[in-house]
Amino acid sequence: HVPWNTKPSLTYKNLTDAKKQQILQIAFKEFTLHTYEKASVSNIIKQLGIAKGSFYRYFRNKLDLYTYLVEYATAVRLEKVEHHLPEPKAQDFFEFLEDNFVRRIKFEQQYPIYGQFLYNIMRERHSELLGNIMLKTKKNLMHGVMQKVKHFQPQANLRHDLDLPSVAFLIIQIQFGLHDFIVLNKNDLKEEMMRDFSQLPPLEDEEIHQIAKRLVDIVKNGLIPP
Repeated sequence: HVPWNTKPSLTYKNLTDAKKQQILQIAFKEFTLHTYEKASVSNIIKQLGIAKGSFYRYFRNKLDLYTYLVEYATAVRLEKVEHHLPEPKAQDFFEFLEDNFVRRIKFEQQYPIYGQFLYNIMRERHSELLGNIMLKTKKNLMHGVMQKVKHFQPQANLRHDLDLPSVAFLIIQIQFGLHDFIVLNKNDLKEEMMRDFSQLPPLEDEEIHQIAKRLVDIVKNGLIPP
């Protein structure tokens, strides 16, 4: 199973910021273009133009590198999406949710290399080395969403008989599906996007807000007319 607390070596940490960014960008590109099994450390080393021994002083193996990339990209998204979200008033839970969806979409636009990588790891299925990243990630996120709903429940206009795991699962599924929803509903979908679903089509701010608003409206009001 993935050792999620894996850290790069001191040798890597002592590199210049520019060198670390070069390694990260080339590694992210390799794992974005390929599954974990097919991604090649040799390709990364060749593009970096360094000796194989030098690279293995930074990371012990392919799994070490991959784990670090997962943690790095997740931390960037957490910082840009979650930490910058204002704490809304209790009655504005759905406004909070809408803002979260908007920020997730904008994150992929502003940081495409991280967005595409995180999208791809969610398509990685169970393997001896990785376990099932998708299920592990969703389980952790569901816990966080349940805590957020529970926080709003007593004061906000939310039902008191809500099954929190079901609500959390629904919200997480929408969050994970935002990318596919946008690509599939883009009328002028280009051929290259049909081949590579990890590429998010360009969107105006108004389009992003409308997508988030429509999805949150369904969560809030359901399918039955008032």
